[in-house]
Amino acid sequence: MEVLGPMLYVLLVALLYYMWTFRGTGGLDQLIDRAEHEHHRVHKVISRHPRGGTWQQYQRWLDAVK
Repeated sequence: MEVLGPMLYVLLVALLYYMWTFRGTGGLDQLIDRAEHEHHRVHKVISRHPRGGTWQQYQRWLDAVK
């Protein structure tokens, strides 16, 4: 239990570093636009393959939709 505290601090520092390094990638509008684009890609794949498939098939289908 005593090891948990330092591990949480290391995790916090890692998350803060990750957030700091990616802060310059764009604002909220750009993030929303990117998420919307990915959302539409997923819907295209689902509409083309409604019965689904394996994870490898899904990745291949998603790459084909770009």
